[in-house]
Amino acid sequence: MEQQTESSTGLIAVSLAPKEVNCPNSRLTQYKTRPCVPDQQERRRRFLEEQKQKRGELFNAGRGLIEELSALHEEHDMEWTALQAKPRQCRLYKDRLMLSEWLVHVPEDLSELWYLVPCPKGRRNLVVATGGNTRAYSKSGQQWATFQSILPGGHRNEFKACTILDCIWSFTNHSYYILDVLAWNNQPLLDCEAEFRFYWLKSKMEEMSCLSERSNDNAFVFTSLPYHECSVSTMTNIMASENLFGQDGPALDGLLFYHSEAHYVPGRTPLVGWLKPHMMATILSIPVASVYLQVEREKKHRRFHKHKGKSQDETGCSESPTEMEMNVSDETRDSCSEVHVEEMETKDSGPNNGE
Repeated sequence: MEQQTESSTGLIAVSLAPKEVNCPNSRLTQYKTRPCVPDQQERRRRFLEEQKQKRGELFNAGRGLIEELSALHEEHDMEWTALQAKPRQCRLYKDRLMLSEWLVHVPEDLSELWYLVPCPKGRRNLVVATGGNTRAYSKSGQQWATFQSILPGGHRNEFKACTILDCIWSFTNHSYYILDVLAWNNQPLLDCEAEFRFYWLKSKMEEMSCLSERSNDNAFVFTSLPYHECSVSTMTNIMASENLFGQDGPALDGLLFYHSEAHYVPGRTPLVGWLKPHMMATILSIPVASVYLQVEREKKHRRFHKHKGKSQDETGCSESPTEMEMNVSDETRDSCSEVHVEEMETKDSGPNNGE
């Protein structure tokens, strides 16, 4: 406020400056327009810069993880069983998985620098083959299964090697679908770019084709999930298929988008995006098979009847993330509705239940 006194009249003339709240740089304006989360595009750029600076740290972390594993499993009894009756907690494997974010802001370089990986319905596992056994751990580090496999380090005749895989366990055909690789035969790959990890994994799986067959030495089938370039024609062909994993295989749960330069880091990263099948049409304008639209309509119908008569307070954040409305722009700003591939929809009882 500005005051001027006119000496001749004794009158006070008051001139008012514009109100601060109308100024574009006012604190009130900043508060009103402040986003809930940093811009996804900007965070991608920042993640890429940070991982360049931390490449050495990631390599040391991978080497240290293998050394810890060797020390840990030397203490374990080498007897093996097909399945653990009671899950055990192991802090070494807790929160090791790399998790996705909703693909809210479509990258401008999607077709040049990103890969698409279709994901089956199932349970996310960290599979560790070392000390003559193969063990499967949940995201929280619970050990669900112990079995024999021909993965390097996973057989009772091979104790010294170590292999760590990011997998999805399918309840439909009792198979492991490999998403990513953290280490293979004592070679840590955490500091390697996604493009190299996918190529490495594909090459090793071709060399060990017997992993795709069950035997006395390989209790479960291991199949590497294919990765694709994100061209419109490729994505259209994928979404036109109703049985991506075979006639008797699991249904499609969603699609992961990996930045080709992304290192494998624990926790959520904007360098890995996630979309449900029906969202491909909304977000990327890719036509999808009618079965995926039908599945979404049925889910909405079940949600309507499930929550009919309940108040909003009763149904709010208590819903399963996969049961909430798929409004992507809203969900990414609501911590109650973030869905990632590790949060699967299977709700079987016992140690093999969903998440």
